[in-house]
Amino acid sequence: MLLLFQRQECLRRKKVMASSGTYKRHDGFNPVQIKNGMVVRLNKNGSIRAVLGKYGEYGKEKGLKAH
Repeated sequence: MLLLFQRQECLRRKKVMASSGTYKRHDGFNPVQIKNGMVVRLNKNGSIRAVLGKYGEYGKEKGLKAH
């Protein structure tokens, strides 16, 4: 009987520890960042893969048509 109680207590502790959410974070990696006033795409190791343009100009639509 005592052994069964100890096993239940152990399982209860494991549930509490596993649900705390403090061990593994699942943050996404955003490869587009600003470095030295330029918008760049990074590799996972932090090296620059591509220079996309100047900050403030990248992403703006060019040549909007007036309807």
